Amino acid sequence: MKFSLIVCTLGRIEPLRQFLNSLLVQTHLSFEVILVDQNEHNRIEELLEHYKSLEIRRFRSSPGLSRARNIGIQQA
Repeated sequence: MKFSLIVCTLGRIEPLRQFLNSLLVQTHLSFEVILVDQNEHNRIEELLEHYKSLEIRRFRSSPGLSRARNIGIQQA
């Protein structure tokens, strides 16, 4: 069974880094990360370069947690 982990982010780099680092040490590897980026600029693009070993699908959204969650759910 494959899991979709939906992460909505706005203005948070370090918590996102900590989350992605925790995924690198998991023993169950059948998952994808659906990242809904609500930032106005590409501030997390450089961070994601360090996690190419993870299956991360990035989507953009204007701010709004419900809006971002709905996008993530549609993509799961």
